[in-house]
Amino acid sequence: MNRTIAATAARGQLNGILDDAEKGNTTVILRHSRPSAAVVPANDLEAFHMFQRVMLEIGETLQLSRDPEIIDAVKRSQEAINRGEIIWDDMPASAELENAKVRRRKKRV
Repeated sequence: MNRTIAATAARGQLNGILDDAEKGNTTVILRHSRPSAAVVPANDLEAFHMFQRVMLEIGETLQLSRDPEIIDAVKRSQEAINRGEIIWDDMPASAELENAKVRRRKKRV
């Protein structure tokens, strides 16, 4: 069971909120009617962090996959593989692709 509680009320109910978390329940704490924090079961925290990392990686992959420079580098690398100039098993990602990724990261900074 999940519940939502105002911050002012949460101050007086901390023991109950912690008891709920130990039972596997999440409590969302509101500040000015907006979610501000959540008390979650400690056992769920590792899964949350893993999910967060996966979503960040997916987001970065989607951003990279839309970058025209990255798309061109991938196409050129694939063409070189098709021509036999690069043997996929013997070589990590092409230097051209890696350089395009580095340039993209520098643009974001």
